[in-house]
Amino acid sequence: MGINGCRSAFALLLVMSAHLFLNHGANANANNEILKGVTAAKSTGTLVYAAEKKSEQDELAVSLPSFKIYINDQRVDVYNAQYPFLMYNDITYLPMTWNNAKALGLRTTWDQGTGFHINNEKQFIAQTVEQDFNSSGNELTYVAKVPKFNVSIEDALYDSSKEKYPVLVFRDVTYIPLTWDVAVEKLGISIKMEGTAELRLSKS
Repeated sequence: MGINGCRSAFALLLVMSAHLFLNHGANANANNEILKGVTAAKSTGTLVYAAEKKSEQDELAVSLPSFKIYINDQRVDVYNAQYPFLMYNDITYLPMTWNNAKALGLRTTWDQGTGFHINNEKQFIAQTVEQDFNSSGNELTYVAKVPKFNVSIEDALYDSSKEKYPVLVFRDVTYIPLTWDVAVEKLGISIKMEGTAELRLSKS
């Protein structure tokens, strides 16, 4: 092969090499864009997942109490109640049904603008508890929700977002924690625990 032939072959080789290099660069850029898209998708997915996890904080695991419960010396059927007492974070929760409220001398009202109100009924006459029953019985554990509406106890807003024991909603009924502050000091409910076997609620 002559000198001119070698030069032509060498020039062709350079052209092919340049072509391959450019294609490789284009592919690399395309791959980078794909990776950016995947990364962005993962980031978006992470944000969505975080938002979902945040919303799940409004759902809390609760359980049925393992001890007997009495209201005004009347045994409450926890395991077959439509609105059973619940336990969250070792605190008993009282379902604020109309019957329970009346039996414990409490007045409940609902306002579309201001939410759910619970107040100590000053003029109180002790009543027996009428219970609603669940024909299929209850499971031992459930999930309750923190309500989106406002709840006021003795005309003071109870901010569940700042409380260790938030107000809960289960089966569309509001549940309040039977802490000393809420039950005894604010609502005047007498709480008596017989060891770990019985919890007695009454209103003097």
